[in-house]
Amino acid sequence: MKEGRHLSLLAIAFAAWLMTSLSSLGADEVLPSLQIGTNKLTNVSVLLNSPVDLLLKHDKGHLRVKLQDLPEPLKSKYPYNAQKADDYARLNSTSKRIDAVALRERQLRATLKQLATEEDVIREKRRVLRGKKGAPDRGKMKNFEEDITKLANQQKALEAELSQLSALRYALQQEVTSTSNSIASPANK
Repeated sequence: MKEGRHLSLLAIAFAAWLMTSLSSLGADEVLPSLQIGTNKLTNVSVLLNSPVDLLLKHDKGHLRVKLQDLPEPLKSKYPYNAQKADDYARLNSTSKRIDAVALRERQLRATLKQLATEEDVIREKRRVLRGKKGAPDRGKMKNFEEDITKLANQQKALEAELSQLSALRYALQQEVTSTSNSIASPANK
């Protein structure tokens, strides 16, 4: 699976969540005034809603409010669902883990490329040494062979780690898909 594929899965998950969020949004609806705690807001509209909070636009700017802290009429329109909130937090956490795994995969690929270049340089030096007149220096030849063996072992270890990371990233992507489907399901509303 390609490294950038997790972005498309996250985009799909986000789109599914966004469609369910926007379906109840009422984008044209503006409340003339709204009291949230000690804040009196005027001309309030909901810009974004998530399973944990709302982003409100008002005359003096924007305000993010937890769903549990909403006053009526917004509280009944955007009820808090603990299961959706937990799924949403898990989705965010898993997405961050996917990003970290993808970063480590890129680092490993760069290191593998560097090791391959080092191996090419050593093989070229060995070839040049073999091509010189007279018997090649056995000590240098042995060192070249040892260096090539060390590089090959390092490459194998990094390739094994890369394979494990790819499997982990795939599992995390499956979790993102499952969690986003759970968030978007009408049963969790």
